[in-house]
Amino acid sequence: MIRTEDVFKSDFKGPIVLHMIDQEGYGDVSLAMKIAKFLMNKYPDAPIYVLGKKESIQKVHQIEPNLLEQCPQIQMVDSSNQHKVDQVCHNAKLAVETAIFDNSLKHYYKNNNCPKIFVGEYGLYKQTEYESPIICLSGNVGVGDGYPGILIEDDLKKFSHLDPTKKREARSKILSELDPPLKKQVFGKSPEDSSFLSKNNFAFSYYNFPKSYKRAATVFAASNEQGKHANYFISASSKNGKDKMVFSMLEEPDFLDKLKKLGYGKLVFFTGDSENPHKEIILDETNPNGREFRAFQRDRFIHDTTLDLMRLSDLCGVAGDQSLTEAHSLGAVPIPEEWYCQLSIIGQIAKTYYNHNVMGGVFNNTWGHHTSIDQWADAGKELRVRRSEVETVLTKFQEEANLYNALDYRLNLELDGPHQKKVEQYNQQFIKALAEHQKTLKKDKADAFNIATEIAAYYAKWQPGEMLTMGKIVDTMRANEGKRLAHIDTIHYVMVQKKYHDLVSSERSGSFIKRNITHKPSHNEQLFKHLQSIHQQHFFSGASNVQAKNSMLKERLSDICHPLTDEELERALKYLANLEILELGQQVGFASQNKDKTLSEAYHLIEKIIPCEQEKPIGENKKFAIFFQTNYATDEVYRVTLSKEQIQAFAEKQKVLEASEAFNC
Repeated sequence: MIRTEDVFKSDFKGPIVLHMIDQEGYGDVSLAMKIAKFLMNKYPDAPIYVLGKKESIQKVHQIEPNLLEQCPQIQMVDSSNQHKVDQVCHNAKLAVETAIFDNSLKHYYKNNNCPKIFVGEYGLYKQTEYESPIICLSGNVGVGDGYPGILIEDDLKKFSHLDPTKKREARSKILSELDPPLKKQVFGKSPEDSSFLSKNNFAFSYYNFPKSYKRAATVFAASNEQGKHANYFISASSKNGKDKMVFSMLEEPDFLDKLKKLGYGKLVFFTGDSENPHKEIILDETNPNGREFRAFQRDRFIHDTTLDLMRLSDLCGVAGDQSLTEAHSLGAVPIPEEWYCQLSIIGQIAKTYYNHNVMGGVFNNTWGHHTSIDQWADAGKELRVRRSEVETVLTKFQEEANLYNALDYRLNLELDGPHQKKVEQYNQQFIKALAEHQKTLKKDKADAFNIATEIAAYYAKWQPGEMLTMGKIVDTMRANEGKRLAHIDTIHYVMVQKKYHDLVSSERSGSFIKRNITHKPSHNEQLFKHLQSIHQQHFFSGASNVQAKNSMLKERLSDICHPLTDEELERALKYLANLEILELGQQVGFASQNKDKTLSEAYHLIEKIIPCEQEKPIGENKKFAIFFQTNYATDEVYRVTLSKEQIQAFAEKQKVLEASEAFNC
């Protein structure tokens, strides 16, 4: 498939200097490391020097002990080593300052005109700290260039968009691999199998104020599906008795009464590594063994465990930039607190994305010191009954408020300006080609291409540093089959019907006569050739290798425009299984792959087609295997490898057979 990096791979080789400015906690160094790893992936040939205080570097080692082994491109520099600092800053080709404004980008670069970018804490800075040409991309959410969003982690975002079956499997795996003491507390006497997830839901919380834990617990309890136990993970330090204050608040009469009214029969506290509950409170004497609300407290969950617990959760209590990033990246409902560092960013998010939708009601019932437990419960009920609307708001935020996209684009402009200009021109011509193609179509196909065109325009707007591909558009349609793309305003009311993605991606004509009698090219085939021409016009040059690149592009376009589907696999298998064994051997090229072997009539096809790269999705496989065996275990089993194109050709033959049978009826 065509990927942006294939045509827009930067030759920038650095070096890059990142000033990791840190105050309290771990959020500042976490932000620095996220930016450092983003730069590492974007510029794999550029060394990255991270300048920080000794204690800040120690925090990095605590958060990610194996970071420097896994990322040798990143080098830590003690900022008290003035000679080393002056040396790396003098040679820098890109300088970045993160988290806290420290004037580093002026102080150390008086004689260095390299591009400089400040990425400050969320909501804490606008664009007044540095004057142009220094770029300010501090985390702010709103409308315009000064509001680039917050960091949305791609791997966490992908988890949030797994289909329900795969997400359930992933969560089941997380539960099975929990730290043993925590795992024993969570499962108790329940069987450690997939059925546990059908009876339990989860939430995670990390806050500064004890009251915030009570608020999130109430929202979670009310949002939990009827009949399911509630498992509430609490990261609350014992310092200054904070953990005891949290437990005390969760034992207050109004909270216990609310749990009972919501149908919970018991409140159970676990703390530390003990298998036995720290405390149990019967809420409903008539049903003491009914639905439970369970709280699991630790002084501090390690970061990997925290991420796993957040992956389990549909609701997360958040305090600070790091947890705000991770909750939004995972598509979990964030319940923030009125911590001074969060006031600005939370207000920005609410104003921009929560107006006139379900999250506005949730926000109004939970944000502010004067909200009540009844309002918190109302917010939870809204989350339970309007879940799909909540997901739409969270998805819209993920797509439109991603600071990584803004950073990617600004870096392209600074370091690869001509290439970025080509990407923007290509994307506009790509969208225009889709729109013009859609005008020539009718009925379902016209509707399908209308959706495809709007998806393309949406990605071009919010991911301006990336080149559009049909593959990404088709994948988006496939992932949302039977749903509305409600986060895209221009088509929020349109349902992505079944097989729309196939109408957009298939190079084959839907007309039996065109395919098999007149052999006219399909409309899609003409479109794909036009897109190929646009692509070549912008990104391929040099007469000596144009033919080779054309061939490569044609192959990649084929992968994008018509990825192999499960339906094609089934059709191909049906076609092959109906052939006589000797004819089958000829059609699949048995003799060429099994020298000096004979495929006799004693053999039969094992009715299964196996992808050769089983760790990849079917659509990304290019080779597939079929096997022949006899009824005797002592006889040799033969293997034949087929290409994706062969599979699709066999599937097409089966489709022709089925169409001709219908035509002859």
